[in-house]
Amino acid sequence: IALGRACPNEIWYNRLYQNFFYAILVENMAKMEDDIMAHLQKFGKGSLTGLATHIERKTENHSNQDIDNERSHLNRDFLNELDNSNMITRYNERIEEVYCMDRADVKSVASWVVTLPTELKDSSEYEMNQFFEESFNFLKEKYGIENTISAVVHYDETTPHLHYEFIPVTYDEKKDRLKVSAKEVLNRNALKSFHTELDKHMKENLEFYQKGILNDKTLPFKNVEEIKKYNETYQEMKQDLEQKKSMLRMK
Repeated sequence: IALGRACPNEIWYNRLYQNFFYAILVENMAKMEDDIMAHLQKFGKGSLTGLATHIERKTENHSNQDIDNERSHLNRDFLNELDNSNMITRYNERIEEVYCMDRADVKSVASWVVTLPTELKDSSEYEMNQFFEESFNFLKEKYGIENTISAVVHYDETTPHLHYEFIPVTYDEKKDRLKVSAKEVLNRNALKSFHTELDKHMKENLEFYQKGILNDKTLPFKNVEEIKKYNETYQEMKQDLEQKKSMLRMK
């Protein structure tokens, strides 16, 4: 056998080896489909206007083509139901009550996006609302309703999801005051336990959902668009795998 070239059997076994691990990957992705995807992002004050425009649907001219304006009336704004206010007003009012460094790089807004799991995509409107209500209840209890500036469910996109925005506030013992610190509130230990805590809360409060929460360490999405891209990629890989299985059966 010439150096650098494989015999036919070796080529066949290499392909079989690759297809085997390819199948494992697709199978694991299929299991992930049934989990809640919760992802965190942090923003500076300069991003607030853009965030509010998107989350509160202040325009009908969206860069995100997945948004269906005809379904935007289905969206639910939990905080607006309570105070008839808006995201920027709540931010400005709360930031006046706490200490926040006046620097452009300070992450004064944190955002969790919680996506409806695949297993609930065909559930009733009531169950979907219950799922997002319990997600909101958990988040506001964890970070404080006083620090919460937005909690909106988007039903007008391909995959329903909750946007929960808050100011990461903690108590500064040395200076005896409340301060904004994403670094302290969202430290490694807090993020490590987040999904376990959310998982426990959802299972205790929702009889119809028992699958569990997906840790975003497994799937490091940066935004909702990446989650959608993952779903599209998974479907493509699943179809490709079926084709590969058919080819292997013919050998």
